[in-house]
Amino acid sequence: MRAEVVIITGASSGFGRLAALEAARRGYRVVALARRAERLAALARAIEATGGTVLTVAGDVTRAEDQERLIAAALERFGRIDALVNNAGVPLAGGFAQVSVADLRRQWETNVLAVIELTRRALPALMRTRGVVVNVGSLAGHFSFPGWGLYYPSKVAVRSISDALRRELAAYGVRVALLEPGPYRTEFAQQAGLPDPGSFGLDPTPVGRAIVDLIEHPRRLRMMPGWMWLPTTIGAALVAAAPVVVDWLMVQWTRRQQRLRTTAAADAPQQDAP
Repeated sequence: MRAEVVIITGASSGFGRLAALEAARRGYRVVALARRAERLAALARAIEATGGTVLTVAGDVTRAEDQERLIAAALERFGRIDALVNNAGVPLAGGFAQVSVADLRRQWETNVLAVIELTRRALPALMRTRGVVVNVGSLAGHFSFPGWGLYYPSKVAVRSISDALRRELAAYGVRVALLEPGPYRTEFAQQAGLPDPGSFGLDPTPVGRAIVDLIEHPRRLRMMPGWMWLPTTIGAALVAAAPVVVDWLMVQWTRRQQRLRTTAAADAPQQDAP
């Protein structure tokens, strides 16, 4: 399938920006949504400088009115929607006792509910073009890890939602693909508070290409990098076969991290009171 009009959420940085640039390079008309208007303007300049076509919509993917405005703008400008890339997402690092309910709610509204709501709003247009939905999940959807226990479930939900949508929307001629990236170098690291985000992870450029590849040739699941399929499969099998052992290892790791944090806090220089 050759998609003509592609909506990409979270397009101001990371995978979304790379996918928008790649889609435009291949001749697609891009509709880009993100909250940061100045980043969207820079993306538009980059696409238009190479002769591409782009429509930017500044908005929050969790807001119903912004979702409606996005769909309406795409149809008004181009008259059709051929593909929807649900890429917008936010990390949530921290232990269960530390993460606030407000942060958790914001994460699920972005990572999960927005996928459902925006796909529902785009569905009538996608049915007319027999289009494609590409959901960007994560390899985190296969595990749970201490310190990230409230982030990983949101990616489990994206994986499950993608399965449900793929099986149901096929009856309407709409195909659904899931991309699960691993540790790539994007703003995710900085947002999550990971150390040295500039050097964390792999070059993300191939992920942008992979998103557009899935628009052209949808398939159930693509993990990236490809070699992560084996350790992910082995890890999932280990969790299923020996959950007690995995739990023990995770508890030991968590206790070690707690000791390290306690030691670091005790060694930190104390500031004199004013």
